[in-house]
Amino acid sequence: MSEEKKNGMKTRKKLKRNKQKNNIVPFDAKKKLRVASNNENPQIIENVEEVETARINADAKKMCQEVIKCANSARISSAMVYYHFLFHLKQVAIMNLNYGEYKHLDHFTSKELAENHGEFLSSHSELWKKEDIKKLH
Repeated sequence: MSEEKKNGMKTRKKLKRNKQKNNIVPFDAKKKLRVASNNENPQIIENVEEVETARINADAKKMCQEVIKCANSARISSAMVYYHFLFHLKQVAIMNLNYGEYKHLDHFTSKELAENHGEFLSSHSELWKKEDIKKLH
């Protein structure tokens, strides 16, 4: 019985010592370490980005539906409602991004929206005179 206790105590002491040693990385072992890269499996990263983009788009669409409801029930013009929402959204964006990112996103989204609106108007040309469509661009 005394041998079992000694054996049990020895293994416990060994385990404790091993735990302490595992937390310390010797200088020689650092040469063998490698930095994990996100580029190792780009398919997983792209999949996560696609899933997150879809989730954010769905959330943004829900929020926009709320804005539309708010604009329809407001006692001021819809233009003023959208002005206030755009102002506050841009204010939040410029405070949470660096100025270069904000400026790029603001310019890019404005350009994309203008192009999409132009395509929409040209695809429904029966509603507009051709002269009016040319003036918008």
